[in-house]
Amino acid sequence: MRAMVKANAYGVGIEAMVPTLESLGVIEFGVATLSEGSELRELLKNSNSRIYIMSGYKEWNAPGMQEVLRVKRLIPVISSLEELEAARKLFGDGGGEIELKFNTGMNRLGIDSFRAKECISLLLAHPELKLIGIGSHLACADSKEVDFTALQSQKFLQILKSFQEAGFRNLESHLLNSGGLLQRRTHPELASYTTVVRPGLLLFGIDPREPTQSQMSEGGTSFQPVLRWRSSVLEVHEVDKGEGVGYGLSWVGEKKCRVATLPVGYADGFNRRLSNRGRVLIGEKSYPIVGRVSMDLTTVLVDEGVEPQDEVVLMGRALRGGDEISVWEIATECDTIPYEILTSLGSRIQRTLI
Repeated sequence: MRAMVKANAYGVGIEAMVPTLESLGVIEFGVATLSEGSELRELLKNSNSRIYIMSGYKEWNAPGMQEVLRVKRLIPVISSLEELEAARKLFGDGGGEIELKFNTGMNRLGIDSFRAKECISLLLAHPELKLIGIGSHLACADSKEVDFTALQSQKFLQILKSFQEAGFRNLESHLLNSGGLLQRRTHPELASYTTVVRPGLLLFGIDPREPTQSQMSEGGTSFQPVLRWRSSVLEVHEVDKGEGVGYGLSWVGEKKCRVATLPVGYADGFNRRLSNRGRVLIGEKSYPIVGRVSMDLTTVLVDEGVEPQDEVVLMGRALRGGDEISVWEIATECDTIPYEILTSLGSRIQRTLI
């Protein structure tokens, strides 16, 4: 398994997640950038762990590039013939380990499949470049339909066979991300020949497939999310009938009420689209957000039982009772996906491993 921990482990917190993954025996990790890879190397206790830079390169000619790759022991995943040639020049006679990424239909990143033979010729001519694996990325793995995933799987198999026939043995091969892994549960033939899987969102107990409305009301799907985002009540104000709350006074009380202010806002990743539509959990109860979510503060309509310092759940299961605000619920309210919600979580949030 190659654990994908890019973007600060999908916003959950790489410093909290990496020790846990290492304790479970994970020795392969995927990140997006060189800086992420360098940071990850400092966190890993196992010096033999492999770190793959998955999202292409712009810095092949940057001063010290070779030194960074060697000292931090980072493995580039190359997604174009131009990058492959640049890697050959960069590594020189000393060589280095690389992976290749192929485009099998997503048309976003990767060497076009019909150019596989060109890659093989270049690698055979330059054995100092040690190819250790090839991969591709699925375009529709989060969908219930598997036809296009099956098509990509077949294309990738043909690419893999062409390398094997050219003498490249014992290559790692990977195609399945979180969504692909779930598709494979019901269609075991998908990419059954690959040797590595690349879970990302699933590592954190979150199903990347959009749940049904009934699933959301029950707190999501059968997976158990590993995170809970908590805050606390900062202040409580009495608001008279006809008075408004927050910037633009976008919410106006229909009767005298109590409004609690929370010390969290969109600078922390609490999405502004939750204004006047999201909710939070305090104790066993659910309370609606009223007024606009601002940079540092959010206001909530509460009852007489809520007081300053009370703990608040913004995401996850209630501290008491069975209610839960799933990341999918938040994403749906914000017309987006869990990936955006999680990776938007800000640096001001204290992440604690329990």
